[in-house]
Amino acid sequence: MSLVRLFKEKKTPEEIQQIRQIRQAYFSYITAATANIINAVKANTLTPETSSQISTLLTKDKTWLDSNPDLDAGDITTRYDSLINAVQNLILTDKPKIEFRNTILIYRALFTNQKQSGQLTQEQFDNFDRELKAEDEWYKKNIFTATELDFINETQKMNDTLKEGGIKAKDLATAKEDSKKPTEEVKKQLTEKELEEKKQQELTMNVQKGASIIGWTALKVFLWLLLVVLCILSGSFLANLSIGRPPAYRILYFFYGLLPHLMPFVLLYTMYNRITKGPVSMYAILPVSIEPATTRFGKYLWYPFYYVPDQDSVNLYTEFQKSLPAMVVSAIPT
Repeated sequence: MSLVRLFKEKKTPEEIQQIRQIRQAYFSYITAATANIINAVKANTLTPETSSQISTLLTKDKTWLDSNPDLDAGDITTRYDSLINAVQNLILTDKPKIEFRNTILIYRALFTNQKQSGQLTQEQFDNFDRELKAEDEWYKKNIFTATELDFINETQKMNDTLKEGGIKAKDLATAKEDSKKPTEEVKKQLTEKELEEKKQQELTMNVQKGASIIGWTALKVFLWLLLVVLCILSGSFLANLSIGRPPAYRILYFFYGLLPHLMPFVLLYTMYNRITKGPVSMYAILPVSIEPATTRFGKYLWYPFYYVPDQDSVNLYTEFQKSLPAMVVSAIPT
């Protein structure tokens, strides 16, 4: 304050009223601005760093007003205008600051998803991650001093580097558009997208898991059926190879052949007989009867057990009967 103002005449009522109104407007602006920046920070439409800068200015000017109750209207108006301009400049600078920060958030989520889905190689992801970390460092270093133009230029530099690294033009355009939204909305959008992709991955995994289970179950069923068929075939081979013996023998041999641990040896023995003695005669699955069924339904049920003897089976049966006395004599003690 100049010496002239110290010796100035006493203020008129009109001047006092004018000063009172200006001070009230000044206080009202500080109060309203304080509430607005608190709400803006909660809504993520203002960065905490800019909020801190504005709060510092508001607190400083409020203290200045409280400490100087006898100021002239001109001094108060000058300080008031200066505060408004400073706050507006900080808010204008905060917009590209938010967009810059949102862009980094969007890119980080994008590259993580693309790596998980196989769209990015590990090398590409590492290169992009290094670039984003470098931009994070630049942001922390210049957050209080960078101008609107600085943030715009740094964003362009980041995009050019990522473009050289192979980022798609569509992703660049999407990030540029989404970065203009409030940070809270950007985070919500990224969270929803992440949940949607996670659901899609879980659905794909469930489908793959279901297909794997179905395939494995089908394979086990097939192997069990193959084992059953081979065991039945083994038993049938033994029963037909013993066609010259009584039905009780054939039944016994059939059940021997059904045993899984004996089945491979029976099949190998059958192959050996086929090679050394010629084709193996197959009379029935379990040939135990030469009496045909008398009804149509009975024929279906009796089909696996009914057979028609041929000359070979008769000859084998005759040879077996002739060998019985020799077997009995050798079993009598002398």
